[in-house]
Amino acid sequence: MNCAQWERHLDAYLAVQRAVGKSMVAEERLLRDFLDHCSRSEATSSGQAAMDWAHTSSSRFGSSGEARRLTVVRTFLSFLRPFCSEPLLLPISPRQGPRRKPPYVFSGAEMAALHDRAGRLWPRGSLRPLTFQTILRLLACTGLRVGEVIRLEVADLLLDAVPAHLVVRETKFRKTRIVPLHPSAVAPLKNYMAERNRRADSGLSDRVFLYHRGGPLNHWLLHDTFQTLLRQAGIRSSGGRRQPTLTSFRHSFAVNRLITWHQEGRNVDELLPHLSVYLGHVRPQCTYWYLSASPELLRAAASRFTPPVEHVPDGGVQ
Repeated sequence: MNCAQWERHLDAYLAVQRAVGKSMVAEERLLRDFLDHCSRSEATSSGQAAMDWAHTSSSRFGSSGEARRLTVVRTFLSFLRPFCSEPLLLPISPRQGPRRKPPYVFSGAEMAALHDRAGRLWPRGSLRPLTFQTILRLLACTGLRVGEVIRLEVADLLLDAVPAHLVVRETKFRKTRIVPLHPSAVAPLKNYMAERNRRADSGLSDRVFLYHRGGPLNHWLLHDTFQTLLRQAGIRSSGGRRQPTLTSFRHSFAVNRLITWHQEGRNVDELLPHLSVYLGHVRPQCTYWYLSASPELLRAAASRFTPPVEHVPDGGVQ
């Protein structure tokens, strides 16, 4: 593959990664340095060229720097594999310390199963089933933090405003923000509040979400019940991801929002800061972790930035 072909593939790769919300500033610098090394290298495979390139910095940055450089190149070459007629040989990464597992992203079917199981909670006829159904729907529709949902008070819900919204007060980093609500979240909240206010014990707390005995719902009760719903729905992680938790709704919300924007042909680079503000992040970089676990998101982004399929001639780096 000649230098111009490598450059075109790199430009496409960077476009895809930025389309899913990643900065790629450091990665671009490393990869362009790698391509410059390849243009002067006598290595006969991409894997050997990458190993040689990474070793050149080991004296300055140590084994962790070498591992980082190899990881960046492996990811890039893995991206190129479907577009090359000849196999690309990936470099072998040195042993590294424990890595953070990708977050769990719920599918639509899994969310529906959890909502169904929440509606069957004991005691039947109490406020508890509706409480958990409403919380799960609110988490899925807004990506709120679990603590933000638990601390919501009745005065924070402005469901008849235009647009309907809620106020998240003094949350992480001691910030208060307004969270607009989609109609799919407004109707369940109105239904829940009507049922909540109908009960004689609802005046015992200003908190929105109450336990079936009338007291405010706490994090332990919510977590314990959610684990029960996961077991009943048969939802469990596989493939090296984290186990599903209530925070997985936050990951799922962020990923699904970007998938929708890509499908609508929207400019994700311009919209990502808005998503960060909505989620309560202080800067877009804080949102990147929520966007790393979904093959569907990568496919949606790649469909807009797919490089042309090119034949890899004999000789040269593969």
